[in-house]
Amino acid sequence: MKKKNSWYDITNKGGKAEIFIYDEIGYWGITAKQFIKDLKQVKDADSVTLRINSPGGSITDGNAIYNAIKALKVEVAVQIDSLAASMATVIALAGNSVKMAENGFFMIHNPHGGAYGESKDLKTMADLMDKMKTNILNVYAKKSGKETDEISDMMDDVTWMTAQEALDEGFIDEITDEVVIENSFDMKNLEKIPAQLVQNAGVSPVASANSKTPEEDEIMTVKVKKEPQPQDEKPEGVVDQDAVKAKFIAEETQRKTDIKAVFVPFQGEHEKLMNKCLDDMKCDEQSARDLLLKALGKGVVPIAGTAGAQVVEDQSEKFIKGVTAALSARAGLEKDDTANELRGYTQFEMARLCLERNGISTAGMDKMVLVGRALMPANSMHSTSDFANALKNTAHKSMLKGYDEAEETFQLWTTKGTLSDFKVADRIDLNLFGELEKVPEGGEYHYGTIGDRGEQVQLATFGKMFSITRQAIINDDLRVFTQIPRRMGRAAIRTVGNLVYLQLTSNPVMGDGTVLFHADHKNLAAVGAAPSTATFDAARVAMGTQKDPDGKATLNIRPAYAIVPLALLGTSNVVVGSETEIKANQNNSKIPNSVQGMVEVISDSRLDDASAFSWYMAANQNMHDTVEVSYLDGNSTPTLEQQSNWSIDGVDFKVRLDAAVKPLEYRTMYKNPGQ
Repeated sequence: MKKKNSWYDITNKGGKAEIFIYDEIGYWGITAKQFIKDLKQVKDADSVTLRINSPGGSITDGNAIYNAIKALKVEVAVQIDSLAASMATVIALAGNSVKMAENGFFMIHNPHGGAYGESKDLKTMADLMDKMKTNILNVYAKKSGKETDEISDMMDDVTWMTAQEALDEGFIDEITDEVVIENSFDMKNLEKIPAQLVQNAGVSPVASANSKTPEEDEIMTVKVKKEPQPQDEKPEGVVDQDAVKAKFIAEETQRKTDIKAVFVPFQGEHEKLMNKCLDDMKCDEQSARDLLLKALGKGVVPIAGTAGAQVVEDQSEKFIKGVTAALSARAGLEKDDTANELRGYTQFEMARLCLERNGISTAGMDKMVLVGRALMPANSMHSTSDFANALKNTAHKSMLKGYDEAEETFQLWTTKGTLSDFKVADRIDLNLFGELEKVPEGGEYHYGTIGDRGEQVQLATFGKMFSITRQAIINDDLRVFTQIPRRMGRAAIRTVGNLVYLQLTSNPVMGDGTVLFHADHKNLAAVGAAPSTATFDAARVAMGTQKDPDGKATLNIRPAYAIVPLALLGTSNVVVGSETEIKANQNNSKIPNSVQGMVEVISDSRLDDASAFSWYMAANQNMHDTVEVSYLDGNSTPTLEQQSNWSIDGVDFKVRLDAAVKPLEYRTMYKNPGQ
């Protein structure tokens, strides 16, 4: 049988498809991209015959062609008409059955490749060659039934096999009649060409252990030249090869550039996967991103045989931490971790990854639908999705940052308390242990009375809501993490500060039925005056001479803080900082300042709102009860909760803080209404 074919053809007539691969594999001949595109012609065929006469070529193109043929849903009968060498042998074994002309040859050898660059580049290429050989070995071993070590030795030796030898070794299934073929390729680059091919191919002979002389075998007729074609005519289906090659180079270069860009944020962490994507010509940028997302979603499997019980981090928790850290770094909430595989990912990409991790295909899914699905519970309507949890964690970090950076002053002079529930709680007063009683010899000790006087406190809940919409996620708007939660954090602590300073300015009623600052409490100046040495000294005397509730013991309470509006901050700092006495309307006194360093001055603008003249003193909160700020279970930071909401395209977040503020003792505080 004689078949003329210039290089490559695919036909499908009457449901019987025939594919001719009569050229090199890859850039200089049959590219995988063009082959796979043309293969669509045979998708509805009843049968496919693949005819091969090829010296091999590109491993990556060959692998892609092999996979495309294997993916066909019909029986593929392979006929090696003349030569199947190198990568062409792998393609040949993609068929369900493999026949070979009696005068044909089957050649296997090791993959070839080269690299230019540093030593690491050369090592990378060497590793890649080993991996390519392993893939080829598996194909050969599966067909022949041989051990991979034996096949590896054959590849090392560059083994040429006649049809009978290929049959004996298990690489083909049947031998057919001789075929005379016209080739479009040059065999000069092949190694150890058998003598039968040498005299007809016009190449220099190379000795080969498995080559036979013409006398030992029938000579296969091989014509190397193509039939000349008229200059102005081209056979039907044949395109301008130079144009095809130029187009292929441009498209392949762009494909590899796009794939490498996908892996840039990971700094070599997934180099193996990147190389696999680069080698697979069917893999484009989106396919590479899909494979990377799946790789990132895989959890860590515990090593078998580890002695003792170990606590292994849940995959979901690990993923949430990774997403939270990546978003937090992009939002400037924490340091960028270069080891985090998710760094640089957008919110939308993370939502997509979350679904892929849970086995939910996102192919063709609308963006709004995809983000909405990512925010939904994965398995239970009562649980929260990984993605929503990650958003919550990031928002929570931003909220706490705002809480911590707020310029509040109440913590300097108040105490922190703990309440376990929202019931009214009693706080006992200063106590009645004004002094110890003398116990005569053999006499009895008497109990001091505590708890019959005191203040009551009760928690209240303060909160507000905000939303993160699907549009913000799709637009990768990080302001939802850097502004809104941060401001909510500041608002939370500002709310507590408002409550604290309200205790001073509103003058609440105490447990004894009298307001906090009152003449009966001996903690209110009879005549208002500005801060001075005399007025500060009067405050010190008033606090130091306070008596216990029974009026028996002098408590000797000393002021530790002067709490003033901003309008009096400068004057108050001068009063406690000056070495000489400070009097009203007098700046040149030579009398030593008796209140120098007596207190720490604290100012707050909320006092100005009530009065720019009134000022206060408070005792050391670590020694005496002043104003207590209580929190539920001692948690002084706000809580962030989230839930999906049908009324918006996104997720709702609720900031809540449970707190109570109460003056516990009037004797430890003093007020001067100023003037």
